[in-house]
Amino acid sequence: MAAKRAPGSRRTRRRLVIVGVLALLAVWGAFVAVSLVRARRDTRAGIDALQQVQNDLSPGELLRGKGIGQLRVAGADFSRARHRVRSPFLLPLRIVPVLGRQITSVDTLTGSAARVVTIGINAVDGARAAVEAGHPVGQARVTLVNHIAAIADHSADQLQTVDLGPTHLIAPLADARSRFEARLGDVRDAIAKLRAASHGLADFLQGPSHYLVLAGNNAEMRVGSGTFLQIGLLTVDHGALRLDEMHSVGAYPVPAGAVPLSGDLAGRWGFLHPNVEWRNLGASPQFPAQAELATQMWHAATGGTVDGVLALDVVALKDLLLATGPVRLADGTTIAPDQVLTDVMLRQYLGLSGYPDQSTRRDRLSEIARGALDQLSQGGWHAADLIDQLRGAAQGRHLLAWSDHAAEQAGWTAAGIDGSVAPAAVLVGLHNRGGNKLDQFMAVQGTVTTGPAPAGFGVTLRLRLHNDTPLTGLPQYVEGPFPGSVGAAAGLYQAFAVFELPKFADSIRVSVGGHPSPLVTAGPDGPSQVVSVYVQVPRGKSLSVVVTFTTPQVDRSLLFAPSARVPAIAWTASRMAWSDDIARRVVY
Repeated sequence: MAAKRAPGSRRTRRRLVIVGVLALLAVWGAFVAVSLVRARRDTRAGIDALQQVQNDLSPGELLRGKGIGQLRVAGADFSRARHRVRSPFLLPLRIVPVLGRQITSVDTLTGSAARVVTIGINAVDGARAAVEAGHPVGQARVTLVNHIAAIADHSADQLQTVDLGPTHLIAPLADARSRFEARLGDVRDAIAKLRAASHGLADFLQGPSHYLVLAGNNAEMRVGSGTFLQIGLLTVDHGALRLDEMHSVGAYPVPAGAVPLSGDLAGRWGFLHPNVEWRNLGASPQFPAQAELATQMWHAATGGTVDGVLALDVVALKDLLLATGPVRLADGTTIAPDQVLTDVMLRQYLGLSGYPDQSTRRDRLSEIARGALDQLSQGGWHAADLIDQLRGAAQGRHLLAWSDHAAEQAGWTAAGIDGSVAPAAVLVGLHNRGGNKLDQFMAVQGTVTTGPAPAGFGVTLRLRLHNDTPLTGLPQYVEGPFPGSVGAAAGLYQAFAVFELPKFADSIRVSVGGHPSPLVTAGPDGPSQVVSVYVQVPRGKSLSVVVTFTTPQVDRSLLFAPSARVPAIAWTASRMAWSDDIARRVVY
């Protein structure tokens, strides 16, 4: 008969088993913890890599292949993180009611992030391969843009099926999921815009269509654009672009009463007769309204019809030449990109006596515009260069487009060049009333301050206008006075200070030089509302203009739209400082 085991031995064995199990659990727990920490580290590395690509590279650089390596590294980081949370050692956690959902969420989110990166890489690779295949002209150019549109279509469809995984997560993971959802929304929105822009551009290039081309000079400003001084007709057919000789807008007089003026343009700016005077089309910065009116004026002046309108200024011409190269003018001179602004805004006027007839005087603005568009049509430039150079022009309202065809207009809107002012935006401009070219010498600084108000928030916009016009060396055509101008003098800057404000802005007050000022105009302007006052600034002097208004409690930010001024308005707000050649949002 076997001897009985002592109770102490059994307890020891049980303790050893328990200790062993606890040790295994501890090791397993440590492995799980390390795996999750490493997964988090890999995910963070992937996010950092994506952020670096976004911050450091332009669309054109991506199209050249830069950043693809970083994107692949980011994708590998996300895939590695997913592999860690899919380890067999973590499978038991998936059956735990609450914790399992968190693990599943990490699995799904990291997998989805890797998939989004792959979609992006494939889209960039496909577009790059198409662009690098050659420098197409004519119908081949339409084929290329259609190919880009097909890539955007495919990418958009793929992004719609990206899974975000379960909800009802613990706080840190819920925040991560929310951030990923927001970023995914941004990517989907960007692809949707690329989709609309490429389809619209393909329709535009396919033609046949006719567009008015309005060339604006920033030396004499309107609101959100230079004054339109030259006009021409662009014909687009099967990828070929032909711009007829441009002429002064004075060569196309609009018969009085031929074009009716209605709506907000009539209510706010009818006294400037923008339906007769081409140079006052830019009184309102709402370009769709300007463009529709321009097509009617063109028909009244010539009997012709057009499908759309393109507006470009000296900055857009400079950027276009940066992509396509210098142009040679009729007098044998060659204009390089870095010469465009000075040449068009000042040098071409030096030596003029008085005010020559603009219907016969050759304006270099139109020559450069025609030469640049001819080079654009002929090809030989790289698409990546064109995208990067015109990106800045588009962001600063230096290039605007409108079409009577829905697909093309959707493309211009998606590309950000439709020229509409967002309903919650602020756009500040100076409408030159001196008939001179002094805007290039006007330094404009703006300050934004906000604070609590009884009905929400109070906003104050302070402008400092300083007239830096030189004392000598300028012809009358530049420094004025324009013959017959009331109260004009050489070097005196006269303008309307125009403030395009959100519809929800209330209790608007304006002062000039520290005193309340009568309003030139006030009221609705499309999706916005507008107020303006008359200002004049003598040579070497400064003037302050202050606008105050209130916004509702729910509206805690304002988007400041670009003015297209050269030099741009220098804005400051709290700890922010920016130049208004690009839109900027101020949060308060």
